[in-house]
Amino acid sequence: MNTDQSPFYYELRTTQTLDFIGENKTYLTVGSESRTTHSYTIQPIATADGHLLAPLLICFQETTGNEFGPIVAQRVQENFSENVFVTCSKSGKLTQKQVKKWITHCFLPNVSGETLLLLDSWSGQTEVSLQRMIQDHTGNDAKAGDDPQVLIKVIPPKTPPICQPLDVYFFR
Repeated sequence: MNTDQSPFYYELRTTQTLDFIGENKTYLTVGSESRTTHSYTIQPIATADGHLLAPLLICFQETTGNEFGPIVAQRVQENFSENVFVTCSKSGKLTQKQVKKWITHCFLPNVSGETLLLLDSWSGQTEVSLQRMIQDHTGNDAKAGDDPQVLIKVIPPKTPPICQPLDVYFFR
């Protein structure tokens, strides 16, 4: 299995503009400056044979960063099916707290038998305590038995764009 997070911006912006050579200042207009820097993040899981596993984690931006307000929580429950797990953070980006939720609600329910999990080197998901959480739930410390076994491998820094399956084939 391979997993990776991918940000999506509410409003797209570009760092390239058409202007005259030597121009000192170039002005552009956006609907909302915060919507160009804040995003929501998805974290899918892909298998070696190209299947996407459910649930997909989506992390939305929420001003409190901890939990949705009552109205938003109700809308999330009404509008998302069981194949999507929704959480939030202050920035809309994943933190270790959201990665723990991903492990519990998205990854572990899909683990059976021997599993290889490829992670990129982002410290938020390669933290030893998170790897230990996976091992504690999958019985990696057991010498024998029917518990699933998870082998975690980390893709070296600066190489995911050329060798991480989700980066190369899915997000592009």
